[in-house]
Amino acid sequence: MGEKKLKKDRQDLPVPVSRDIEGTKEAEVLGSVRLQVEAAWAEYGKRLYWFALTMVCSGSDAEDVLQNVFLGMVRSVERGGEIRNMRAYLYRAVRNEALRMKRMRASESSADVDQLPLLVEANQHVVEEAMDVSAALSKLPEQQREVVVLKLYHDMTFDEIANMAGISLNTAASRYRYGIEKMRRVMEARREV
Repeated sequence: MGEKKLKKDRQDLPVPVSRDIEGTKEAEVLGSVRLQVEAAWAEYGKRLYWFALTMVCSGSDAEDVLQNVFLGMVRSVERGGEIRNMRAYLYRAVRNEALRMKRMRASESSADVDQLPLLVEANQHVVEEAMDVSAALSKLPEQQREVVVLKLYHDMTFDEIANMAGISLNTAASRYRYGIEKMRRVMEARREV
């Protein structure tokens, strides 16, 4: 019971502000920004982390991507920017930041299967299948992998993927189709061995 009260008390804490702006419009904006960030993190944080991880193949890099994205969101909202579709904004920002980070670290070693996340945790059979899926995903060209991950693991429509990636709806659908076909071939070849 004490823990529930403590959690509730933490949620009710005001945003720390300097006495100079207490009760002003700036204080209201800070409170609003905090609420928007907390709501976005609660709803999308975990999925955005896994999306970033599939792109940068490193847990610490994925965390850096999210930190940069959420800081950018705070700055945008503080400047009065309006985010009409939070989900689309965050996925596009994560994608752009992950691509920026990959360009910066292009000289580092490329991803291998062990670095890609296992998408499920369960018994040995499921783990082996998850490893097959991760191996197949790692064999895809980046553009196909991105579309497959967004479609299958983030429940995005081809229209949402196309808008986020700046490609046509048909291109998104064909990248998905080719990616799934290639994954199927890779997984079948692994099973034959």
